[in-house]
Amino acid sequence: MTRFGLRAWVLILTLAPTLLIGTLLGGYFTLQRYQEVLEHLKDKGMSVANSLTISAEAGLVLEDREQLKRLVSAMHRRNTEFIKNIAIYDKTGTPMVSSTFHRDFPLMKLPPGQPIPQEPTFAYVEGRLMLRAPIVADTSFYASYRDKIDPAHPILGYVTIQLNQDATKLEQYDALFRTLLIVFIGIMVHLLFTWRLLKHVTDPISNMVSAVDRIREGKLDTRVQGVLIGELDTLKNGINAMAKSLDEYHADMQHNIDQATYDLRMTLEQVEIQNIELDKARKRAQEASQVKSEFLANMSHELRTPLNGVLGFARQLMKTQLTPSQTDYLQTIERSAQHLLAIINDVLDFSKLEAGKLQLDHTPYSFHDALFEVVDMMGANAREKGLELCLHLPTDTPDALVGDALRLKQVLTNLMGNAVKFTAQGGIDVTISHSCTDDSEECELKVTVTDTGVGIDAKQQQHLFNAFAQADASITRRFGGTGLGLVISKTLVAQMNGQMGLESQLGHGSTFWFSLPVKRANMVFHDPLPMKPLKDKTLVLVGGSRRTRQMLSLLNQSWPFVLKNTDDPTLMPEADFVLIDRLEQVNLADLLRTMDKPAGAKLIGLSNHADPRVREQLMQLGLDQCLVKPLTAPRLYRALVGEQASVKQQPALSAPSALAPLPPGRILVVDDNAPNLKLMAALLEDTPCDVYTATSGMAALEAVEKWPFDAIFMDIQMPNMDGVTAMTRIREKLGDKCPPVIAVTAHAMAGEREKLLGQGMDDYLTKPIDERTLHACLLRWLRKNIVLDWELALSQAGGREALAKDMMKMLIDSLPQTRQDLEQALGGNDSETLYQVVHKFNGALAYTGTPRLKNLAHEIETQLKKGATTTEVEPEVFELIDEMDKLNEEVGRQGLVG
Repeated sequence: MTRFGLRAWVLILTLAPTLLIGTLLGGYFTLQRYQEVLEHLKDKGMSVANSLTISAEAGLVLEDREQLKRLVSAMHRRNTEFIKNIAIYDKTGTPMVSSTFHRDFPLMKLPPGQPIPQEPTFAYVEGRLMLRAPIVADTSFYASYRDKIDPAHPILGYVTIQLNQDATKLEQYDALFRTLLIVFIGIMVHLLFTWRLLKHVTDPISNMVSAVDRIREGKLDTRVQGVLIGELDTLKNGINAMAKSLDEYHADMQHNIDQATYDLRMTLEQVEIQNIELDKARKRAQEASQVKSEFLANMSHELRTPLNGVLGFARQLMKTQLTPSQTDYLQTIERSAQHLLAIINDVLDFSKLEAGKLQLDHTPYSFHDALFEVVDMMGANAREKGLELCLHLPTDTPDALVGDALRLKQVLTNLMGNAVKFTAQGGIDVTISHSCTDDSEECELKVTVTDTGVGIDAKQQQHLFNAFAQADASITRRFGGTGLGLVISKTLVAQMNGQMGLESQLGHGSTFWFSLPVKRANMVFHDPLPMKPLKDKTLVLVGGSRRTRQMLSLLNQSWPFVLKNTDDPTLMPEADFVLIDRLEQVNLADLLRTMDKPAGAKLIGLSNHADPRVREQLMQLGLDQCLVKPLTAPRLYRALVGEQASVKQQPALSAPSALAPLPPGRILVVDDNAPNLKLMAALLEDTPCDVYTATSGMAALEAVEKWPFDAIFMDIQMPNMDGVTAMTRIREKLGDKCPPVIAVTAHAMAGEREKLLGQGMDDYLTKPIDERTLHACLLRWLRKNIVLDWELALSQAGGREALAKDMMKMLIDSLPQTRQDLEQALGGNDSETLYQVVHKFNGALAYTGTPRLKNLAHEIETQLKKGATTTEVEPEVFELIDEMDKLNEEVGRQGLVG
């Protein structure tokens, strides 16, 4: 809103120019008048001065003061209206006469040192106007005093006239007054006209504003009245027309509102019926969603439970001594079960993705291990179809990354599985590229899977990433599958902030790719392979395929061996290693007879046979090693540098040798399914754990009353009493002495883990049970309860037994003093001292393999740090002292300290 109204602006814009112009003109004419009066005064002064300089010559020469006095007095009386004083000075500046004695008389004299002016001059001295004129002797005519005049110095003196400016100032004031009077009259006249203008302009505008305000308030019958001038009359007519239109529009709108209200009132019952139907539909949709979730959960449970037995016992059987045929049959059973499990997982993953409940892990993992695992798994499928699967992995590809290794392997498995499934002949290339440098923490990885399969036309590509979609119905019937693999893979890649795409032509194969931004992990999973054994060695590839040559050429960029290729075994160059490719396409016995084998060279075969018996037969023909495709760098390195593999019959699948030994413990397994109980007992048969089984929740309650357990594996879905209820009853019965209860369930729906952990379970396993996962879970919980874990102590000491024993001896020697300090702090109720003792003891337990003691010390230290008193932590301190005694006894029993 503006600060001034229209009236004020009109007054300002009309009055300001008039006032400014009047002031400028008045000032100009006043100054002009002042100059004229001043010039007139000066002219009069000059006239008097000229007369005086002539008349005063004789008196000044003769030094006749009386004559000069009469002269200046008479001149002053005749011109008294504009002269205040007249004074005559000789040439030395000595005053001769003055017309009057005046206080300004000293000002009339020339300042000392200033010469007498040659001509009349005006000067202001302290605001007084002085006229000084020289008195010059005239020698052009004869005079009686002529002989007293020095012709060389004709100036006899000077006369000073002080002019009276009072009249001038009066004239100035009069001119100023007249000017101001004229300006004032002009302003008044202007204001009169302005007022008339305002009356004919601003008043009508104000009336219009008031009329518009009333219209805005809803008084649409308001009109602007009166006869106005010019555009104002047009504006008035426009406002009145607008008000009339608004009035008509309002009336029409009111009519429409009344009609709409009537229609709404008539249809309220229909709306109510629709709302009831919508509510019923919403409830039906919720019930359908609930039924879907329950169906998926039940399907997962009912399928995973028998699969748990099938996979578990198949793996247990593969640990025994088997013939190659039996091994092949078991592997087929396991792959079929894994395929069924993959279909189940695809359906469940898609359900999780639809619900937005699929969470990604961000943990360190080995990218190379994940890639090798998937390539090895897909290699078996490729060999069965006679396809060549080749991995092109640059050696500078980063290994230790942070992310979700499981989901990355799921994407890789989907892409490679599709490539194998839809390729009838030829092969599949898996190419890895990256943008990583040595000093970069973040970079981008790109995985490309290229096959020589059926290809996909452009129209089918548009729908390929939709759920339950494949190229066409006939392909679905030929190859099977759920049609969820690609949509799940693309969604997972998108959740990892990556991209996925494809390039394909019908009949010319397909290329699927995805790129991921990755972050390096600050750890090392594998030490670099030593290259010294390969330096200056020569590797000859015989009959190598395009893919094998590309893979070896890629390795040769960083491995220091010399790579040579030949297709004629009779022309064999000198070599340390001979790698014979495509054994499935040649007669190895004939090839070995005709080959000019270099002396001392190691013969390595590279086969794509699916039957392991064929590989055994090839080894018996004279090969030092027989590798299967896909060929990976670690496997090739072991074949080149490592010891010769044994050809004796071995178990098809040995127990995981990398698993750390389990500490002894008593385990309770609760499950209503007999095969599952039998499987769990079989998986733990070779461990130092005693396994007890219970077929129901009630049986589990009876078991915990009879025996103490170190861990309980609890099935969730059981008749009569479910696993959660049984867990709650066990915790109520045992209290703080309750062992960890681990949920074992076939339910794998989104949020199931969080739900069970929130209900009180300590850990979570899904069926089918993986032996490594079971072992890691059991090791994690048993170690928390054992007094001394010597394997852990050795690991913490870097595998140096002497160092581990020294640290254990230092700990045992410090126990008496620590016990005394704890008892004194408790007795003195000194929480600060107690905290210092526990903190020091906790630090001493960091590398001694005593998880139970360390957990207790850490718990006490945490409580004291939060402000707990000695009374509040007293039970835990006594428990800590008891554990110290148990540790002392256990160390003495094992003889670890002399």
